[in-house]
Order: sequence, then structure tokens, then C-alpha cells
Amino acid sequence: MNYLEYYEVCRKGKDPLADMRTFTHQILPFRFDVSEIRRTCFVNIDQIPAEDWIKKVPYKEEYLQLLMPIFDKLIPYLQDTVYCCPIMIDKVYIYRTVPFGNRTSSALYHYDNTPPTMLKTIVYLNDVMDDSDGPIEFCGDLVKEPSRQGPRHWFAPPNNSRLTEGEVAPYPKVKIYGEAGIPTLFYPSNVHRANPPAEGRVRDVINIVTQPTLNENDRYNYISGHEENGSPLMDPRERRKLRRLSNA
Repeated sequence: MNYLEYYEVCRKGKDPLADMRTFTHQILPFRFDVSEIRRTCFVNIDQIPAEDWIKKVPYKEEYLQLLMPIFDKLIPYLQDTVYCCPIMIDKVYIYRTVPFGNRTSSALYHYDNTPPTMLKTIVYLNDVMDDSDGPIEFCGDLVKEPSRQGPRHWFAPPNNSRLTEGEVAPYPKVKIYGEAGIPTLFYPSNVHRANPPAEGRVRDVINIVTQPTLNENDRYNYISGHEENGSPLMDPRERRKLRRLSNA
């Protein structure tokens, strides 16, 4: 069973409210209070070495507890307005983008090549009001077909999913600005790139990955493994759970 077939099973006959293969990006109509998250999660950020130009905040259980108010609002909203079925949080990243010169990795125009039923929600943790704050940038409605579809269709993308300036030139560029706490939902195969903050500036972000699930109790299970065999139906005994926060 591939990801789209699994999504159809999860919907139980209900029509989806959005076709994620043509979805691009949108700013969601609410705002989170993220002041405590930034204050707590980034207290030791200066001690974390940058990988390329990203400083990843390491996992701590207390951080997930701080994220619960975000999860508790975001999950029902996406279930009701986008997926039309139960969903789960697949991954959560908290990181800081620091100034950089040469564009590499996700600072190049690219698509994430995640399975076609996964969406990402990014939440700025500091105000991103102009180009000096390093806003995320999308290439209009340019959406690429992911090569990761399911266990029988799980391939590396062309050119490591990077696009040239010539390939993206015909498409209008959209940079996402906003105050801290405003979430942006996007389809990871909508071509995009990170931009560098100016010297002396940073951009702090929460990145939340969601996907459909048959079991609503899965909503707070964080799993890995689907990228190893391309199957949306991992045996629960094979899942690496950080914690089922719904039982905390």
C-alpha cells in the first residue's frame, strides 16, 4: 500500500478538502504564543555547533511539553480543514538559521521529496519582517512530484531534488514574513529555499511534519522508519516512540 492509498483508507469514504499534490502554501488564521518556547529551548544555543548554517535544538522531553498547546490547536485544525481524517505528528524540528554566504543544501531551490500525504507547518519563533530576517521563500505554484510514494516506488529524486535558477525563473517568488507565532502550512514538494539572515540576525523556527493515520490515538507518536522502507503501515513494535504525550 502506498501513501495515497493509505490516505484513502484513513478518510473512510470522505472526500479530502484539499489535494495535497497541488497544494502550495498558506498562512494559517491564528497565532501561537511562542515566547516561552524560544526562551527555554534556545538557552544554550550558542554552545551548539552549526551544521552548514543551521543549529538544531536537541530533543528534551520538557520541550515537547511546551509544544503541546501548538499541537492541540494545529492537529484538529488540519484534520477538519485539510486532511478530513485523523492525523499524526511525524516529526518536529526546532532550529536556528544563522547568517551564511554560499548557498548549499536547503538554501538552494529544492523540494523535500517526502511522500505526497505529508505536510509541513513552520512557526517562526522570532519576528521575520523583512529580508534581513531570512524568510522562507516559495516558487509560486511550482510543485514537483515526489519520487517517494510507497514501498514499491521509493527512489532518489533527480539532482537530489535541487533545481537550477533557470528552472525556477518563470515562477514568481513568495517570501513569508510575519510576527513570531504565526504558522505557515506548506506542501514540502512546493519548491522553496531558506534565505540567510543578515549579519547579527537569526531566524528561529519550529518545523512540524504531519501525515494521515488510521488511529487518532497516534496523534502524539513520533516515529521514524517510514523513510527506510517507504511503507506508511509500520508495525507499532518497529516504531521508535519518543513518548505518547497524550497519556502524560
